[in-house]
Amino acid sequence: MPCSDTRFDRPTLAWLLVYQQMLFGLPLAMDRAGLSPRAYGMVCLVNAACVLVYQPLLQPLIGRFSPTTVCTAGALFTGAGMGAHLLSQDTLGYAAATGIWTMGGSAVLRRRHDGCGRPCPRPRTRHYAGVWGCMLGLSALAALHLAAWAMDTGGNTVLWSVCAALGAAAAAACVALRPAIEGRREGAGHKERACEAVPAAS
Repeated sequence: MPCSDTRFDRPTLAWLLVYQQMLFGLPLAMDRAGLSPRAYGMVCLVNAACVLVYQPLLQPLIGRFSPTTVCTAGALFTGAGMGAHLLSQDTLGYAAATGIWTMGGSAVLRRRHDGCGRPCPRPRTRHYAGVWGCMLGLSALAALHLAAWAMDTGGNTVLWSVCAALGAAAAAACVALRPAIEGRREGAGHKERACEAVPAAS
């Protein structure tokens, strides 16, 4: 299946819309909750610290599961963590919820390439990288407008409810696409082993 199959772009975009709210929706929500810019800075610090802690701890565990399984769980954690901000009333509450969605983000970012990028034929790996870059840029624009719309429409409740729903939708899409993704990975693995066997046979 070619890497240009747009089905794989949809869960990626849905997840990125949620994850990018750390830059757009989160500061707006904390400001509306009456928290200071310093509180947002502390939450960003928690995010960075969690990334440093999660990477060595999650690496051995993540390697035991398929990329689609990891990305499905990561999308759920990202949506659940953002949704948990509905219960946040102070800096500690926002920091605790941040720990949840940071875990999800770390998992997705660690295995997304193994799920969709690595199975691409080698001449098209640059195409995949370009698609990922486009998704990052498009999601940033869309996430900004989503945050503004949500805050104008219903405030924090609408914003975090939409994020939770998008995270669940991205996870559901990963489950639905799992046969196609795993099939591409298996096919790519067979081709690589065949190519490695040719020099050995000669």
